[in-house]
Formats: sequence, C-alpha cells, structure tokens
Amino acid sequence: MRRLSVFFSFAVLVLVVLCTPAAAASAKYPWVIDTLDVRLAARDDNSYHITETYGVTFNEQRHGIQRNLPLNSYRGNPVEIRDIDLAGRPFSTRRDGEDLVVRIGDPDKWANAKERYTLSYIYDIGDDGLEDMDELYYNLLPDYDTTIDEVTFTIEMPHPFDAKRLNFTHGPKGSKDNTYVEWSVSGTVSDGTVITGRLTRVNQPHEQLTVALPLPKGYYTAAAGRTHANASLAYSWLALPAVGVSLLFWYFLGRERKFFPTVEFYPPPGLNPAAAGYVMNKKVSQMDVISFIIYWADKGYLHISDDANGFSLRKLREMDPEAKPYEKKLFDAMFSRVSDGQVTTSTLADGEFYSDLDNARKGVVSFHNEDPGTRIFKKGAYKLLIGAPLLICLFIIIFTALGGAMEIESVLAALAVAGVCLFCLMLLGILLSFSINCIRRRKYVLSIMAAVMPIALFGIMGQAAALIIPCALIYGSRRRTDVGLKYLERLTGFKTFLETAERDRIDMLANKDPQYFYNVLPYALTLGVTDTWAKKFKHVGLRPPEWYDSRETESSFSSLSFASNLSDGLSRFEKAVDASRRSDSDSGDSSDGGSSGGGSGGGSGTSW
Repeated sequence: MRRLSVFFSFAVLVLVVLCTPAAAASAKYPWVIDTLDVRLAARDDNSYHITETYGVTFNEQRHGIQRNLPLNSYRGNPVEIRDIDLAGRPFSTRRDGEDLVVRIGDPDKWANAKERYTLSYIYDIGDDGLEDMDELYYNLLPDYDTTIDEVTFTIEMPHPFDAKRLNFTHGPKGSKDNTYVEWSVSGTVSDGTVITGRLTRVNQPHEQLTVALPLPKGYYTAAAGRTHANASLAYSWLALPAVGVSLLFWYFLGRERKFFPTVEFYPPPGLNPAAAGYVMNKKVSQMDVISFIIYWADKGYLHISDDANGFSLRKLREMDPEAKPYEKKLFDAMFSRVSDGQVTTSTLADGEFYSDLDNARKGVVSFHNEDPGTRIFKKGAYKLLIGAPLLICLFIIIFTALGGAMEIESVLAALAVAGVCLFCLMLLGILLSFSINCIRRRKYVLSIMAAVMPIALFGIMGQAAALIIPCALIYGSRRRTDVGLKYLERLTGFKTFLETAERDRIDMLANKDPQYFYNVLPYALTLGVTDTWAKKFKHVGLRPPEWYDSRETESSFSSLSFASNLSDGLSRFEKAVDASRRSDSDSGDSSDGGSSGGGSGGGSGTSW
C-alpha cells in the first residue's frame, strides 16, 4: 500500500512538471488563442466569405477580442467589407485609418475565462487590376499579439485550378517558409476545389499564414470590368450637380451687383481711411488701421517726428467725442504704455501693439455692420444657401468612402457622418483661406500646397471640384447692402480721380484748401495709390505740414519725398509688428524649461 502511494505521488509530480511550462507559457500573455479555424469561400466576383472560429483563454480581465480588417488590398485598391456577423454576440465597428476595427464583446461586461467566438464577413476585392492573371493571395492568419495553439483552415474555390501552383507561406512578415504548413487538395463543392490544411506547431505572436495561388485571367468571371475605385468615382460625380445649384444661388444671392462710379474729389463723409479700405476690399488690412497715424496727425491729435529709427509720436490732445469707438480705443492704447504722451513706432512694435491693431480691425467690421440702416455688407445667412449643396457633396463623398466599410443603420451614425462633413468643410475653408493669405504675402509655394491639398485629400478631381468651387463661392460672396453699394460707387470714383486727376483740377483744389493733399493722403494709402497721388502735386509748392518734423530742409521738401518717407516708414512699422506677432506665437523648446505636453512622444494608450 505504501509503494502504491509513492507511485501515485511520483506520477502526480511528473504530470505537474510536464504541465507547468505550458501553463507558464500561456499565462505570460493576457490572452491566448487555443484553437482557430479559418474558412474562406471564394466567389466568382472575387469576394470571399470568411468565417473565423476562435477558442480563447483570457488570463486577465478583458471585454473580448478585436480584429483589424484592412480596407485596401495589398495593391492599394479599396475593398468592401460587409455582412459582418458574430452569431448573436455584441460587437461594434469603426474605421481607424486604413483598417476597419471590429470589437467583439460587451463594453460593460468582462469576458469569461474561456470564450468561443465565430466571426463571419464578406471581403470583396472585386477586379484585382491584374492585366494578365487573376489570383488568390490572402492572409489567412493576421498579425496577432499572442500565441495560437492549433490552426486549421479550409478554402473553397469556385472552379478547378492548377494545384501545382498553390503555395503557403508562414512566419514573420516577409517570410517565405512553409515548413510547418500541411495542406491537401480535393475536388468537390460544386465542381470547384477544396483546400484543407493546418499548422504543425504553435503559431507565435506576429507570425502570419498566407495563401498564394496564381489563376488564369478570367477565373473570376463576375469581377471583370468592376473596381470599387470606379464605383466611388461614379458616386462622386453625382455631387457635381450640387455645384451647379451653388452657382445659381451665388449668381442671384451672392454676386455683387453692378454699380456706377460717381465723380468725387473728396472721400465720402462718415468713412475714415480704414472704413474706406473695408468698403473697397471687403476686409480691413493691418495697414488700413496703421494709416490712422497720418489721419490723426492731420486732424491735430498727434505730432510725427521722423528719425533714423522710425517715427516718434507725440500726443497733442484727446480725441473728439464723435470719433469712432474703435479709433478712440486704438488711440488710447497707443499712448497707454507711456506717461509723457510720447512713444516711438519701434517701441510699439516691440510690445503687444499688434493685438491692439487686430482689435481695431475687428472694430471697423463690427461698427459698420451693427446698425441695419448703415450696414455695409449683408448678413451671411444667404451663404448657407450657397454652402448647402456643399454639405450634400461632402455627405455623398464621405458616405461613398465609408459606405463599404460601415453600414449606416441608425440616425446617430448618419449624424456622425454629417459631423465629419462639417469638419471637412471647416478644414477646406481653412486651407483655402490660408492659400489666399499666402498669395497676398507672396508666399506662392505655400499657397499652391494649401490649394492642392484638398485634391490630394480626396484623390479625385471631380470630388475636389465639387468641394472647392462652393468654398470659393462662399469666400467671395460678400454682397454689399444698398448703403455699401453707394459707398463703393463714391469711393471707386474718388480713387479714379486720385489716379487720373488733371493738373488744372489739382491746382484749383490746392488753392481752395492748402491742406487738401494732406487731408487725402491717408485715404490714398489705404486705396493703394500713394505714389500716384503724390506725383500729382510735384509741381505744387507744398509746405511741410505743422504736424510733421522731417529730416529734410524746407527747400528740399516735396510731395513725393514726403509721401514716400511716410509710406516707407509705416511699411517698416508694419513689418516690425508682424515680426513681434510671430515671435510671441512661436512655441518654446526645452532650453526655456519646456511646457506640459509640449515635447515629442507621449501620445495616448488604451486597452480592450
């Protein structure tokens, strides 16, 4: 009896010793696949009905497993994944880059230690694009991050094939080895051929199994002449009629009406130089508000002294009550950082005066669009009509792009796609706005890159046209009100006079008002005709204005040199302000102590 007890104890010890390495090997992974059976049924249209049956052991708490299914073939052509089924188990799908992610399991529950999953889906490649052959070239085992103890597979082909050309490869990506793959071929299943096989050892993490079978051209009879790329293109062209609708809305609602310039010798009453620039150019530039320096000096608010480092500005008095609010705010900000009422343009540029200029630009737009009776531009509600077809275009394009990988089965899913459309609209608007700004700053390479990017993003000229044209129409649709149109007529006539005024008319106006040239100069600056206007007075014996001290002597003073000095000095000031803005917007590096989240790497992580 004692001997029998010893024998049983020894047997148990041997069993424990034999089983411990396998258990330890299994336990070192959060999950392992005990068994995996893959069945692939190829169809005449070169689509595959895939069924994957898993027997899984979870060594840690997990909700389930995840499959990432590539949305492109190995040749880069888009594929369609549909009819996903988990035999009643909960699952979710989402697109992640070039993959369709299938999450199997309940996010509110932990999976059991032992689970069995059956995943089936259609993987539709369509026309593979090969000119001289067809093929079955498919990864039966994807890149798993755990071991698979037992792998079996079955492949059903629709027609007979040359079994001598059949091959399997197994191992890390790029391996050509098939030492541990066993397979056999038998002819059944509706006159086709069935391939069965298995792996003869445990599949290690990141090892894959691929079948490679060259086939004669035309083997997939129903796939001829069909590609998903062409289908996507056909759907995308349906968006082009929406562009025509956008054009119609723009023509009747957004296009500027005809106007007839009037003959003007003075700027319209009620418009300062910045407001004149806004009416003419549909925007307020930084130079428009910088021109206030000349405008205020001419009105007696400040004195300008010219020196080698720029301009010195001395405050003479407070602004009149009738001055526009944004004018007064900018004027006060100019002298708020000094106690003696004197500041230089170089000091202003080195500080944060650029923010005051930006606020003034916004103030011009806001002030001249607050009162419905004096609005310069119509409200932007009509742009929604112009842009509405754009949303339709985006919806069609994105639905076409995602429709093969997801089924919109609920209102929430449709709203999610609509949200993506709106995001794309904002992205395209930013790119186009950036492109236009680059043109204005003569950064043509960046402009071209920003303009081409939407085409690169969507990949099809028809789609790009359907997106870009409505965006351009929206950007250009700033229709003036009746008041704005009258201002435009008068300012256009005034600008024409500044460019074409005859000598006799100039002499008459200068004799009538010796300060006429100086009164008009800030408007000439915002209208872009400073030099032309100054040349008109080169024959007139102008005296330097009382509000300006120049390095020139009175005998050498001329309208052209005076205007040129002011214009060049203000241009240098504008560039210095821009440099200060860029300096403040640049992010720091580790040399200044760094910042939270400001370095490389990090990212985020998650687990299922």
